[in-house]
Amino acid sequence: FFVDKIEPTSLFSHPYRMKFSYLALGFSLIAGLASAGRVLKEERKAAPRVWEEQGPVGQSPDENIKLTFFLKTEGRDALEQEFLERSNPSSPSYGKWLSNDEVHAMVAPSYEAVEKVTEFLSRFGEVNSKTSNSDIMEVVVSFELAEKLLDASYSTYKHQETGHKIHRTLSYSLPSEIDKYVALVGPTTRFPKPKQLKTSNSKRMIDGVGSYNTPANLREL
Repeated sequence: FFVDKIEPTSLFSHPYRMKFSYLALGFSLIAGLASAGRVLKEERKAAPRVWEEQGPVGQSPDENIKLTFFLKTEGRDALEQEFLERSNPSSPSYGKWLSNDEVHAMVAPSYEAVEKVTEFLSRFGEVNSKTSNSDIMEVVVSFELAEKLLDASYSTYKHQETGHKIHRTLSYSLPSEIDKYVALVGPTTRFPKPKQLKTSNSKRMIDGVGSYNTPANLREL
């Protein structure tokens, strides 16, 4: 469900200078995080039976992963109340539905959460916001840096029936400075459901191209 391996991209006029500057900075920052507090975010004992472990992911600097950070949102109780009001025929607000932008604004993360997580992730790469309220953020890093950032061990898993290969870890943790703002990170411990593997986007999903990695699909999983 989450995009796995992607090819390195050029963000500046000299891509290799950019890539290794991020790596050098990232590793120096990770060294400091090692002594800082960490919080276990998710953990599972084993992968689902239909997924066979193929071994650890390679540690080449060219092996990249797009990490997606889901921020904790606010205002869900208020949104539910608005829905009830606008669904009640006796209410003055009946039938006056909120726009998509209004809904996003109501359940947006706090300004502090967006600021802190953006600042933290920008130390390791270019941060992209996938939604209008910035509740989903992405950053591209090497697998080696991702494992240090998340205190994780990524392996390749192959689906017994379809042959699809993905990269997952059985546990990960976050530095305490951003843990309180983040609901979850992917791809990490969650494996695709059978119905996702049967869609027309399945190969593109695993290859890390196409439009499968959308907020709607990500939230479903």
